[in-house]
Amino acid sequence: MKARQLFSLRSKILIPMVLLWLLLCVFILSLANYRSEITQVTQLEHRAQTLLDALQMSTETVERRYQLNRLVAALGNEEGITQLMLVAGSPATVYAATNAINRDKDLSELPDEHARKVILDVLMEQKPVRQLRKGAHYEFAIPVYITNSRLTGQLRSVGVAYLQLDVRELEAQRQADLKEQAALIITAISFIALLLGWLLHRLVLTPLDRLNQALHSDSPQAQLARTAEDLAGEFGQLSQTLSDQFGREVEYRQRLSTIIDHASEGLIIVDEQGIIHTVNPAVCELLGYPSEGLVGQNARMLFADEGTRMRMLEVRRLAYGNPQDPLPETLDIVALHSAGHSLELELTPSRIPLDGHTMLMASLRDVTQRREQMRLLREAKDSAEAASRAKGEFIATISHEIRTPMNGVIGMAQLLKNTPLSSQQSEYIRTLQTSAQMLLSLLNDTLDFSKIESGMLTLEEVDFNWEAVALDVHRILLPKAREKGLELVLYIDPQVPLNARGDVTRIRQILINLVGNAIKFTHSGHVLTELDISACQDGHAEYLLRVNDSGIGMNLNQLGKLFTPFSQADSSTTRRYGGTGLGLSISKRLIELMHGRIGVHSIPEQGSTFEVSLNLPCQPLTPLPDLSGHNILLLSSQAISRQNLALLLRGCGAKVKEGEPTFSDLEALQRQGWLPDLLFIDSDAWNMWQINGHGEENLGLRCIPMAFNDTAPANGSPWLILPLQRSQLFHLLLGTPMPAEAIASPNDSVVQQLAGRLLLVEDTEINQQVIQAMLGPLGLEIVVANNGAEAVQLFQESRWNLVLMDCLMPVMDGFEATRQIRSIEQQRGLPATPIIALTANAYSQAREQCMDAGMDDFLTKPVLREELLKTLSHYLDSLDAAMSEPLGCCAAGNRPDYSAVLGLLADELGEEALRSLLNSFTRQAHALLSKTREALHRSDKHAACQHLESLQKACSTLELEGLRVEIQSLLALADSPAGISHDSLAALENHLHELSEHAPVAP
Repeated sequence: MKARQLFSLRSKILIPMVLLWLLLCVFILSLANYRSEITQVTQLEHRAQTLLDALQMSTETVERRYQLNRLVAALGNEEGITQLMLVAGSPATVYAATNAINRDKDLSELPDEHARKVILDVLMEQKPVRQLRKGAHYEFAIPVYITNSRLTGQLRSVGVAYLQLDVRELEAQRQADLKEQAALIITAISFIALLLGWLLHRLVLTPLDRLNQALHSDSPQAQLARTAEDLAGEFGQLSQTLSDQFGREVEYRQRLSTIIDHASEGLIIVDEQGIIHTVNPAVCELLGYPSEGLVGQNARMLFADEGTRMRMLEVRRLAYGNPQDPLPETLDIVALHSAGHSLELELTPSRIPLDGHTMLMASLRDVTQRREQMRLLREAKDSAEAASRAKGEFIATISHEIRTPMNGVIGMAQLLKNTPLSSQQSEYIRTLQTSAQMLLSLLNDTLDFSKIESGMLTLEEVDFNWEAVALDVHRILLPKAREKGLELVLYIDPQVPLNARGDVTRIRQILINLVGNAIKFTHSGHVLTELDISACQDGHAEYLLRVNDSGIGMNLNQLGKLFTPFSQADSSTTRRYGGTGLGLSISKRLIELMHGRIGVHSIPEQGSTFEVSLNLPCQPLTPLPDLSGHNILLLSSQAISRQNLALLLRGCGAKVKEGEPTFSDLEALQRQGWLPDLLFIDSDAWNMWQINGHGEENLGLRCIPMAFNDTAPANGSPWLILPLQRSQLFHLLLGTPMPAEAIASPNDSVVQQLAGRLLLVEDTEINQQVIQAMLGPLGLEIVVANNGAEAVQLFQESRWNLVLMDCLMPVMDGFEATRQIRSIEQQRGLPATPIIALTANAYSQAREQCMDAGMDDFLTKPVLREELLKTLSHYLDSLDAAMSEPLGCCAAGNRPDYSAVLGLLADELGEEALRSLLNSFTRQAHALLSKTREALHRSDKHAACQHLESLQKACSTLELEGLRVEIQSLLALADSPAGISHDSLAALENHLHELSEHAPVAP
């Protein structure tokens, strides 16, 4: 039986109170007894001290012992005094005592042994002694000093005054008083305890008892409500609170039961033994059992296979083991339906406290349909990915198929343009090139858009110069602007840090799109490109790129669909201006990939302004030169260019005036007293001034013509190229050095004579012809392979300075051919031959694929002649040192001139002697080669090397240096993994055959 059943609430409160009352009584009685004892001792000590003080005083006044004895006897007659003695002298003698038999006795003869001992201790220690023997007597002894010599016969004597009091009557009185006090105290405490008990019973126990009965009744809420009505004060409020709480709990239980019953997921609760305690209707519907068929049963009846049973046993072990161990989030189980078929379910376990025990609750979900949907989704995903791959492959194939003939068209047009042509033919060629470039631009836009859509476009980060990029774009687009008579202007704020870091290729592409569109949709006026910054801190700058034009403009409706792919502001513009509508869409997405923004402001028939914001890493601003003290006059009919040049010069501290290029303006300024020291003027106007006799010598100031880079002044004097380049401007003004790239002429070519053998791997005949025609003037020996297999075969037979490798070819593609070539080089211990990819696939993934295969560089078709020659020049220059090393065979173009060597020998020895010598050398060489072959068959590398060394010495004697180097290369191969092969010996025999062909006479 539990404690709460053994003792009632009243007993639990009253029993401790009674025990507390008893303890309190004992404590008070003990305290009263202790205090009465203290009081008794104090009284006895005070009386004893008084008597002994009187005795000591008497010793000083009496003259004889009998007098002292009478005084002691008188003092001893007081009630309660048992003994009173004075011991003094030497030896110690009882001088006076209440008991006559003790007088004048030595201390050692004193019959009371206890008193004798106490007196002796006081004499020895000279400390008072106070002792109380309860129920017997009280002893008090103190040391005294007697100076009355008449009494003791000594000048000074030490003695002891001893007193013994009878305390029995006093103790009896104290006990009587203590009993009387105890009775009063116990009565008072009992009354108070009874009063408190009654109050506790009335005010606490009875209400608590009613609350307890109400809580344990069949309807606690109703009973508590009635109790709240009967009780007042705090217990009434408590009853009402409990009643409300029971109401909320009942409501919560009903709501929880409703939720569980209507839950879509099946809920099942089991105990530690796996017995089912609770199920909801969803479980019954899911498994096909009634609730009474599940409750009380073991849960293992629901598991369809052994794997599910083992997993659920592990879950139960975790649930009822360490409470800190986490349960699995979900489990896949196979349950058994009442009809006998299995179900795929997802189970989520959790611990719940229920009736003082930890129970395991599992929520069950039928995932059969969901898994079927997931399977369909996976299939749809795989299908979409396959379609995406097919789309990428299709675009790559289309790119390859279009670029391959485009390579022939553009390449042949470049070659044809450099031949003598009539003016009509030149116009045809220009039209052909323009059309081809437009088609190539359309193809590039389509590929870019496809790469962005598929997420395959990646950005790179390189250092670049804003001014150089903008000038490149303007120079490319300048001919179109000049054809339409437009003023193409570039202005960069002096506070802009020009050196930045980003994807310069995409930034150039964005700028070409924006400026090209502005030129396309502007009939007259200007196209102005401005570069500014809105913020610059922590090594980053917020660049603002604006492209402003005076073109046709757009309304709000047109602006709304401006950046939509394959659309333009107005459908009629497609017919009037051409284009696909992809340029701005691609630019917008590229800018967003670089975390930038693009916006546009436009007014119909007045023009448009596109603004691009890009946050890029930058280098510190380089300050512009100080032009203070310069008076500069700008005379130009190009108003926008003139104004921006003036703005830049004023920003550097120069005093600038501007106007139209008329001589009257200059005369008017001179009359006003303003004398410039430098004149910038349009080149056309300057030529006219010179014809009219207004040259520098007449004007008395320095004049610099301004012209676009395709219309230089006629007399060849220094001129300012437009669009403006700062380095050239400050070079003309201050004589500062020009950058190397600025000094080079725009028409400079990288064409130069290059020596070496080039293997061209290309399956298309027209492309073979274009590449051969482009490279023909360089002096290279070019051999063509129609596929990768032919290229590998040619590489095994000979050495090459460089390989141009197409990627997509029949029989064997360029990737596999490159891998096999690299394997051959590794086996033979040869240096790597530069292999340059020449492909129509412009995807960045194609570049990565080429690099992974082992290629060194990447060129896309249609390839420009300048780009091709520049790449070849770089790699061929780097091969000079490598090709000077001993090779497995002599490369064509570098073969020794045997005729020259043998001619010198013939002059020295004579033809007959030389013939004999050569015949002997040839027989010896063939014999040594035969011995070398035999040694290789025996795998005797040492003997083979000895035979080759003997042949090498013979070559040195005849000064056949080329053959000696070839043998040296074979000896070098002996220590390589590939070793000396029979093919390399065959190459040496070919050299011997060539030697015999160059002999002065036939053998």
